Amino acid sequence: MAADLITAGGIRIEILPGGDHCIVYIDGRPEEIGTVPSERFVKQLIPRVLFVGVNFQISLPAGQHVLVPLQGGRLRIPYRQAGQLRHLGLGCASRADQFPVVIGAFSDARQLLASPEASSFRFFIVDESVSRLDLVSIKARHTTARLIILRPEESEGPQARRRPATEWNPDRMRATDLLAAGAASEQQNPVFHARLFLRQMQLDKVRDLIADDHMGADEILFVRTFLGNMIKNASARPELAKAGDALRELDRLYALASDLLGGERARVQAQIEAGVGDTVRVGLLGLIKRLERSPADRVEEIELWEWGYRLRRQTRPPDPVAQ
Repeated sequence: MAADLITAGGIRIEILPGGDHCIVYIDGRPEEIGTVPSERFVKQLIPRVLFVGVNFQISLPAGQHVLVPLQGGRLRIPYRQAGQLRHLGLGCASRADQFPVVIGAFSDARQLLASPEASSFRFFIVDESVSRLDLVSIKARHTTARLIILRPEESEGPQARRRPATEWNPDRMRATDLLAAGAASEQQNPVFHARLFLRQMQLDKVRDLIADDHMGADEILFVRTFLGNMIKNASARPELAKAGDALRELDRLYALASDLLGGERARVQAQIEAGVGDTVRVGLLGLIKRLERSPADRVEEIELWEWGYRLRRQTRPPDPVAQ
């Protein structure tokens, strides 16, 4: 159990079991947060901030509850970027003079994606060394996290002007961004093609991409992120609303493909037995045909054959992708 923290102003902060929340005691009484009396509470969420990029240097101890200054409703979290001392500002409703945070750091996105501890962090602070493709991958793995890009100063010296931090929005991700991020080699990447086909609403081609030899678990996450953003924005864009059913069916296909590649055999079996739409059926048959070329073992070989057999015997309901 974490020990209580005492701020410079003498305020006691109790770290609750699990380490995600705390209670701030001001004048010996728990501080209440909230503007509506019926919705006021004493438990406060402790920010968990992860810095990602080669240009960050973090002096605070990683993985521990540490106190940082709280001024004017904003936390001031110190870090260095390209050798210059900076402070990250995050909103905080407490009236204490200091507040606890938990800090982590990775030099690149690949370390982050390989770390199970990364899922406990709420704020991902990235520098410009992190590519757009890696941003997509991070957001796909950590859908509730906030990604904030911190850019260095445009010039050096006392008159240097700092470009503002921006929160990364996957809705603005474009096919040209993917190409620029990976240069010409990305033209062979199924993620690039998926984004391009989605922008052109060539949904049948997105369906068929599931059988691409380079379409793995990470690539499926990318495509599902794109699909999720389009489905979310359908109410505000008529062309997406019209294709809403087709987009949701594509997402079902990619979700089931993720289960298949991830070894979730019981889940795959149950969904196939329950019956699938034509989009899922056709796409999944393509993926199964690809996997049948090099099954991991005899058991997988038999399962793939059985699933393919069941899918081919299913009736064909109307295909929203082809309409």
